Amino acid sequence: MKKTTDYEVEGLKVSLPLRVAQYRYQYPGQFRHQGAYIELDPETKTLMCDWNGEIGNAVPFSVYHGRVLRFGFPPFTKLQDVRDTMKAIAPACAKLIASYDEKWDGNNFRGVWDEKLLDEVQRRVWALEGF
Repeated sequence: MKKTTDYEVEGLKVSLPLRVAQYRYQYPGQFRHQGAYIELDPETKTLMCDWNGEIGNAVPFSVYHGRVLRFGFPPFTKLQDVRDTMKAIAPACAKLIASYDEKWDGNNFRGVWDEKLLDEVQRRVWALEGF
């Protein structure tokens, strides 16, 4: 069964979810749903959404070091709102990918992003939370 509707914007693959289950999950025995996010990966040039498989506040190495961006949103957000937001931010995300760079900080490579574009994308995703 197909899980996403995929299309391309300026070299960026956008994978829109077809079901709420793609970003909403609650582990058995847990009291809350896992966090949901929209992810931008410059290596694979992909914009997609998912739920956080980590319990607590753990994040993957690539996210911690800013080499992959995650924009959190409430897991109870309507499917169409998530899809519409992803469509709206896709052009800015394609520009973010084009401007992406990595810098050595003495210990690890860290992602370097265009701050103006990053703020624009973050504001649109925050709108899902009512900010």
